[in-house]
Amino acid sequence: MYNLLFPDTLHFHERNFKSLMNLIKSKKVNATYIKEHNELKALYGNYKEVKTLYLEEYDELQRLSMEELFNKRTFSIQLFVLCKVELLSYLMAQENWFNSNISSNNYEIFKKAFGENKEELLLNMSATIFWLKFWKNKLKECKQIDTCVIFSGSLIYTKALSYLLENTSIRIFVVEHFFTGNDFYFEEKYTHIANNSDIKFNNYYEQLK
Repeated sequence: MYNLLFPDTLHFHERNFKSLMNLIKSKKVNATYIKEHNELKALYGNYKEVKTLYLEEYDELQRLSMEELFNKRTFSIQLFVLCKVELLSYLMAQENWFNSNISSNNYEIFKKAFGENKEELLLNMSATIFWLKFWKNKLKECKQIDTCVIFSGSLIYTKALSYLLENTSIRIFVVEHFFTGNDFYFEEKYTHIANNSDIKFNNYYEQLK
């Protein structure tokens, strides 16, 4: 029996994935769908209305200096690295961000967020701790997983899982839809696909062909 893990039921139960679901059912595959906290998976960086869920993590983080916060790690994973993409997806729509030249340097992005949007920064980092702990416990329950299939890989809850699986034998496939809305691209990697696909490398592209 082959064991698949789907951490994202928001996307993998859409009608466009019907053929994939039918294929899984027709083969000797055991698929595990993680449905817990679905309401937290599509907040896209705006955690203000669910702040009470992260008060313990938030209180811990707000006591740290800027340098301590930037270097803060959980399970040896730097929190800001995990939350940066989702945090930016929220902040970039705000005037103080879309009217500015944004550095590609992690620390420069962090400093701007710390100085101008500290509340949003702390909440995204708090959510990161929450998901790291959640997946750490969930992986203990999900025995003998062979492959994990993640949609997009840009959001905190999927990036947290990817980082935890990076040093395991479990394979990770990230899937993203094309602009057609009907076609999907799978790639085996531990990071997000958007603007980051390995298909840009000629040797990888040739291998796929």
